[in-house]
Amino acid sequence: MSGFGALDFMNKTLKNNRGLVKKINVFGRMKLYNSALMNLKIKYKKASTQEAVERLRLQTLAESRRNTLIQIMKLIGVLLLIFTIIGVLIGGVIIGKS
Repeated sequence: MSGFGALDFMNKTLKNNRGLVKKINVFGRMKLYNSALMNLKIKYKKASTQEAVERLRLQTLAESRRNTLIQIMKLIGVLLLIFTIIGVLIGGVIIGKS
């Protein structure tokens, strides 16, 4: 029975090798895809005026400030809740001892 492990390993290896041979060659497809992209040239157009870009920048900054304030308010609310729960627990323990 000592040779069973070696025979089992050999069978599994042969099975895996057959599976590798049957697989689709992905690397060949990737090579063709990448070579097709190398010859592709993209033309960019100027889509916005300077004023539109500045307006978008200010809008983005305002939204970022608003989101930051909302996160700070949530953090303060959670901290107040935690301190309130701790205060109630400590107060209950102190009152219970009296």
